[in-house]
Amino acid sequence: MPTDTGPAVRIRNLSYRYPGYNTAPSVALDSINFDIRYGEKVLVSGASGSGKSSLLRCINGIIPNSGRRGSEFSGEVFVAGMNTRSHSIAEISGTVGTVFQNPDQQIVTNSVKSEIAFGLENICTPTEEIGNRIGNITELMHIENLLDRETSDLSWGEKQKVAIASVLVMEPKIVVMDEPFSGLDPRSAASLGELLNTLNRRFNLTIVLAEHRTEQVSGLVGRVVKLEKGRITYDGPPEGTGSVPISKGTDYPFVRPAPSGRKEGFTPAIELAGASYTYPGSPSPAIDNISIAFYDSAITVLLGSNGSGKSTLSKHLNGILRPDSGRVCLFGEEVTEQGKESVTKKVGLVSQHADHQLFEESISGEFSFGPANIGVPEEEINRRVPKVLSALDLGHIDLNTPPLRLSAGEKQRIAIGSILVMETPVIVLDEPTLGLDNRLKDALAAELRRRAMKGGCIIVMTHDLEFASTLRPERVLVMENGRISRDSDKTGG
Repeated sequence: MPTDTGPAVRIRNLSYRYPGYNTAPSVALDSINFDIRYGEKVLVSGASGSGKSSLLRCINGIIPNSGRRGSEFSGEVFVAGMNTRSHSIAEISGTVGTVFQNPDQQIVTNSVKSEIAFGLENICTPTEEIGNRIGNITELMHIENLLDRETSDLSWGEKQKVAIASVLVMEPKIVVMDEPFSGLDPRSAASLGELLNTLNRRFNLTIVLAEHRTEQVSGLVGRVVKLEKGRITYDGPPEGTGSVPISKGTDYPFVRPAPSGRKEGFTPAIELAGASYTYPGSPSPAIDNISIAFYDSAITVLLGSNGSGKSTLSKHLNGILRPDSGRVCLFGEEVTEQGKESVTKKVGLVSQHADHQLFEESISGEFSFGPANIGVPEEEINRRVPKVLSALDLGHIDLNTPPLRLSAGEKQRIAIGSILVMETPVIVLDEPTLGLDNRLKDALAAELRRRAMKGGCIIVMTHDLEFASTLRPERVLVMENGRISRDSDKTGG
């Protein structure tokens, strides 16, 4: 039975190894020892692959109860007095709520209202109380407007909000959150931080979160546990975490474009003219009468709140979606008049989450699939792959490893690499920094800048303002309600 006496979390001599793939087992956690008191707000930090997600899975009982076959778990983890070895995930989840990195991994219904109610219904909460709790949490999170939507129609950031609401509505004593700010725009991120602080003050909620975007946790956490190669290298106050205040508005003050990327008189790499698109069943357009041109030798950053239309726009740039009205031209020719192979040779798209893009059985298969399908000779593919592996710091991983067995940051870099290796003249990246630490973000920014300097047209949709600034974009766009509301080429930045 859970208990309120003693620490909320007690970890003693915890070690965990994932089974290797044609190699020795991979050490995720090594001799971890620490306690978390009730009401503490703890940030678990560290580089990509340092063991953060594994540690959270040990706290919520997924490890060892649902660990991979061949994995090795030793030590003890007590959560609210429950030994995770001898208590089921169902028992532990009555005390510990979990927000995963990818909201699609925990959304189970196609209605926002039923999704938030799902957990409460499963513990036989009275109907009236369910309604009251849903009303309270959606008001606190400012998502009342999503209640009548289908989850499949939501943007990734909106899904993230619903996943968080579905956990917090259960009123857990402890909540573990794996990169909860990753898909949120600055205003939503600030709102979530305020909400967590409020719940902590009112209900003594214990918060354990892993996050690379440290600017989002400024003023939220009181303790930082830093991991490096599965071991704790720092445990103390959040001094020197690199946190900076975040804008609560949509002014995006941290992004300053370089000189304009506009090239009057030149044929744009991509041009949209009066493009509009409405998803079936939606009452309003996702993109609305957009006219804009993107040129080569430039990086364009596209910002905007969750649900503003950024991802929908990205899918129009390579023909995945076709506008209901208006047109999209690729190097002067309408996309509708070009075959799929022709478009694929010109535009590479990194989708919002790597799990939606990876499908091959090995890393080498992922890297060779795209270029092979557009006719790149094997010898040329073999020349390109090592360069991309080096640029994205993937050279240490066995290329025979199945990509979906890797950490979120490693999967993200493989998805990015599978597009970069195609060397398309246009590269579109939708929220590319999930799971990437600052060093890896800097490396990605440098690679994208290098490709822009060689003539590439680079278009990046992101909520990560630090990354956007590091890119030194020639142009910054802001979307609101399906329209371009700000263009630095027209406003001077």
